[in-house]
Amino acid sequence: MKILISGVLVALFHCVFASNVKDFGAVGDGITDDTAAIQRAIDAGGSVYFPPGVYLSGSLYLKSGVALRLDDNAILKGHPEISKWPIRPICEERSPFSQEGKVEAHLICCVDQSNVTIEGGVIDGNGAAFLGSGTFKKAGAKSFLRKAKKYPGQLIWFNGCSSVRIENTTIRDSQFWSLMFHGCNDVVVKGVRVYTRGDIMNADGIDIDCCNRVLVSGCFVDAGDDAIAVRAGHRGLKKPQPCENVIVTNCILRSDYANAIRVGVGSGEIRNCRFSDVVLNNSRGGIHINPKFSDKSLGVAISDISFDNIRGEAMSFLYVTLDYLFSKKVTYKGVLENIKMSNLKGISSLPIVFNGNATGKLRNINISDSEFRIRLFAHVPDSERKYFFVSTNRENDANLFQTNRVEALVLENVKTLRFAGGN
Repeated sequence: MKILISGVLVALFHCVFASNVKDFGAVGDGITDDTAAIQRAIDAGGSVYFPPGVYLSGSLYLKSGVALRLDDNAILKGHPEISKWPIRPICEERSPFSQEGKVEAHLICCVDQSNVTIEGGVIDGNGAAFLGSGTFKKAGAKSFLRKAKKYPGQLIWFNGCSSVRIENTTIRDSQFWSLMFHGCNDVVVKGVRVYTRGDIMNADGIDIDCCNRVLVSGCFVDAGDDAIAVRAGHRGLKKPQPCENVIVTNCILRSDYANAIRVGVGSGEIRNCRFSDVVLNNSRGGIHINPKFSDKSLGVAISDISFDNIRGEAMSFLYVTLDYLFSKKVTYKGVLENIKMSNLKGISSLPIVFNGNATGKLRNINISDSEFRIRLFAHVPDSERKYFFVSTNRENDANLFQTNRVEALVLENVKTLRFAGGN
């Protein structure tokens, strides 16, 4: 009874004491452009309430102390015209890759602010409005839909912010990364649901880049690209910092064509991160640790990462490699070390892989109290084997734990079983 009363009081507080976007001119009919009205409500400060409705909007800019509170039946939807997603000169944003057509514009943008909240409702990127025509093949001969010549970047983007909370919100249909934190401190993402399509490229779920003290808890992410990515890309940051003290717990994660959990990318440092009580829901890649993504960066120094009680299924449940497919000329020269894994239970269609090189260090890996069930994989094509750094020489298929240049790999009570078929 106390919980019910408390919930009612909170709802009443939001309605009575929060600024209502309709009082600032928003219509919420899914047709009218509500961008200016919503921005006026944000500029007024405090708690901003969205009653039931569909609010069509271009780019919005959050300020310190603002809380966007969406009714359960409220949808904030991206405007279908890219001209409604203007680029403000408010920070040095990272440039898009040459092969991408995205522009550095976001539906919700927050730079150098503090004490910001997004809570409840649905945030819809309206990605279908930014599709082109036809398909192309990439990443294991998978077909992807072509995007429009220009399309938005990260749907929700925080840069250099502190004390950020995203709670009980559904985020869907982004054409690029859905929720990104870059150079932020003291971030909580709780009870958030993220859905992106598996037939478009670069549709990440949650990206945590050069952040400190981040908690992701009780979330469900079903993404085309990486479900959760922990990164260390300094470019565009006024105050570069390591990505550290990140906790991901009690989540269900799935990636259609990439990785449920990815650690790496950039040229900085990732350390002291913990993943626990996570279900990997039939992803292409399960857990992927990789410090060097391409020849364009030096790679990331990665240390003191732990995984505990991770369950699930993937084409490749676990693969750790110092270099990625795009690192072809300059190999990684840094250190990836002190990785602790316990209570893992995974079903995989390919062997477990730890792949070092002659110039870097891959060392101090401890796996305990874990079980990996590996399907018969002789039929898996070379394209998938190469993607996951598995030997294409079928004579090596007897080895279900494939390692190369690893120092101090310790297995304690670890079972690796071969089996045929489903369960």
